[in-house]
Amino acid sequence: MIKVILADDHRMFRESLRKILEVQGIAQVLAEASNGVELIGLLDKYQPDLILMDISMPLMDGIEATRRAVLKQPGVKVLTLSSFGDESYYFTMVEAGVKGFVLKTAGIAELQSAITEIAAGGSWFSSELLQKVIFTLNDKVSPKKSENEFNDRETEVLKLICESN
Repeated sequence: MIKVILADDHRMFRESLRKILEVQGIAQVLAEASNGVELIGLLDKYQPDLILMDISMPLMDGIEATRRAVLKQPGVKVLTLSSFGDESYYFTMVEAGVKGFVLKTAGIAELQSAITEIAAGGSWFSSELLQKVIFTLNDKVSPKKSENEFNDRETEVLKLICESN
């Protein structure tokens, strides 16, 4: 069974998620943290396979908590549970070390798929979030192309990939 720690500042969300994960046999929840500081402290006691991480938390946000968790336990994988509006943090969280994103509006089937895929060494990014990121990138594309921007064909291919998920 996949061992996880839940890190989210909303107690009702954590408790509900724990119950779903355990009752449906998706994962064993080792512990819960209401902020990044608590999470890092829990890593002294537990060795989870996966951390389900919120971005916006008090004391230490999910970005910094991800960086520190990956440094403290290099084998741990982090899956971000994100709200709409958090897409501005997408690239920062990936740079910090997350292996995937699932929107909090997703169903349990998508969360289970993401947990399974990431625990097996893969990655998982919600197609809704990827589409939103691509549309945001499209809005920012200027007529002058820098080396970090996508051309029209590259953007089209990315859109097709997102739509196929």
